Amino acid sequence: MAFPQPESNNLATYWVQQRDANPCRLALVLLLSATLAACQTEAPQTTPAAPPDHRQDAPADAQNARAAAALETLRATEASVSALQRQGRIAEAVAELANIAAPQHRRQEINDRLWRLTAEASPARAAALAKRGPAAEIWALRRAIAQSFSAAEKAERLDDWLNRHPRHSLATALPEPLARLRHRPPPARRVGLFIPLNGALAAAGKTVRDGFISAYLQDSTAVKPEVRIYDTAAEPMAALLQASRTAGIEFIVGPLSKTALESLIGLNPRIPVLALNYPRTPMDGYPQAPMRDYPQAPMHGDSCAGEAEARLKAEGGFAALGLAIEDEAALIAERLQTDGRERVMVIRNDRNWATRGTSQLTKSWPHHLEQHTFGNIRTMTESVGEALQVAASQARHDQLAQALGTSLEFLPRARQDIDGIVAFVDHLQARALAPALKFHFTDELPVYASSQSVRGARRLGDLEGFQVAELPFRLHPGPLHQAFSEVFDPQDANLTALFALGIDAYRLLDHWSLLNADDPLRGATGTLRLGDDGCIRRTLGWAVVQGGALSVAP
Repeated sequence: MAFPQPESNNLATYWVQQRDANPCRLALVLLLSATLAACQTEAPQTTPAAPPDHRQDAPADAQNARAAAALETLRATEASVSALQRQGRIAEAVAELANIAAPQHRRQEINDRLWRLTAEASPARAAALAKRGPAAEIWALRRAIAQSFSAAEKAERLDDWLNRHPRHSLATALPEPLARLRHRPPPARRVGLFIPLNGALAAAGKTVRDGFISAYLQDSTAVKPEVRIYDTAAEPMAALLQASRTAGIEFIVGPLSKTALESLIGLNPRIPVLALNYPRTPMDGYPQAPMRDYPQAPMHGDSCAGEAEARLKAEGGFAALGLAIEDEAALIAERLQTDGRERVMVIRNDRNWATRGTSQLTKSWPHHLEQHTFGNIRTMTESVGEALQVAASQARHDQLAQALGTSLEFLPRARQDIDGIVAFVDHLQARALAPALKFHFTDELPVYASSQSVRGARRLGDLEGFQVAELPFRLHPGPLHQAFSEVFDPQDANLTALFALGIDAYRLLDHWSLLNADDPLRGATGTLRLGDDGCIRRTLGWAVVQGGALSVAP
């Protein structure tokens, strides 16, 4: 998100004034006259000029050679860092980049890149690297920033680090995200939370509200904004916006539904808006769809198609956060490529969210991909057999036996040209899929699944080995997850996701002036990055089912 910044015109300008011209001209005329006179009175010189003395140029040549060698070393190191980054060897890349002896005019660029590199490591990895290694001080700062809940806490930890390492190369040219952290503008004093507390979306709205308030209470910042809650199901949007203006609201979080969001944008609120849905996108059945569909409501491919208009009308700034299945599909595609898979089969149900997830995966997948849809869980085994062409194998056997006129010992074999399966199915369907794969002797194929495969499950033993995209809120439970579990059923997938959405809504509000694609915020719904289109992109966690439970995957 781009916010207007004050321009600086403090440029040094040099003028040649008219009164300085005459003396210069006079001196030039006198010099010319003297030269002409000398030419008239002195005989021309016939002695050959002495050869140039190159010894005076030696120091300059040596200096140029050293500069060229230093530049070549710098380029080689940067190339090495890029190679290490592509290989996922982030700790080595950071150590090498931190040791570059760069000229001062390159220091800012290098430090910015260095800070972006540290963001690629997991919090656990950063914590381990902070205890030892050549770049331990840098990793200690990254860990301190990542462990801070609020922007104010981050700023305090940054100042403490700078006081302890005033001469560190990172301190001489502070990375741009950290510089913005130190000089961030004051936050909004009054915030309006626009969510439904009645009607079809009441349960969803109240859960988001509870997550937002829980995060508010978790924030230890001394001065926090005043929050007022506006029920979007009780009054027309125009009346709510007018009431918020009268109350001096400076920032709006919400609305939750697409219809309410479009109404708000049409009213031109003129203050920052953090929407909890995406403008101009289908809502996958809101409010008619059953509650289990809500977490996958917004489409992601066109999620912020209307963002430019929204930003123009909101004027104070606009961003949108949702719980789109497309985020999970993008992560699955990335994981498939990391694991070296090339020929992928998608097995999905016929619901809208599974269709969207498959569409996103297809867009981002450069290799072979085929998809198979089933409608009835009772025919899962037959559907999987058809997808794996087991029936074709049986037919070939029958033809061969008929041609030979004898019976043949035969075991139907599934196709061998698939090296990975992607499952866009819910938990009950996943429990039917696992034995179907085993029945057709394909249980050795890795299965990559969306979070829907484990949502609402009280036991996961049937899904052993499934690799799953999941919310960090579930994979890394902390104080807020404990508070959630005391009030809600932690196995309720929809409530868990909505509560996490409320947590991230508060944290994005708190970090509003710091949102940047290059410096992500580790949230409850994923690692959050702001796209150029105003959408908040989420990178979820990656887990594997082991021993009947989800474990964080390496």
